[in-house]
Amino acid sequence: MDPDQLRERFAQILVSKLGQDTYPSSTMMELLDRMPGRVRAAYVSVLLDKIEQDQFPSPDLMHRVMGLLAA
Repeated sequence: MDPDQLRERFAQILVSKLGQDTYPSSTMMELLDRMPGRVRAAYVSVLLDKIEQDQFPSPDLMHRVMGLLAA
């Protein structure tokens, strides 16, 4: 595997774990914050799902989405 494929695989693993975790790791999200393009879209989509599903969404998640959308 070349570095781009490995980076893509790593990002997919993180996005998958993020979707499964009730309380996702801030370290994991900070790593995903720096990922470009398609990975970022998948990441934001998972965050939006979490915000939508939670009766009282985390302010950190909402601020994180706003920051990613503004970037």
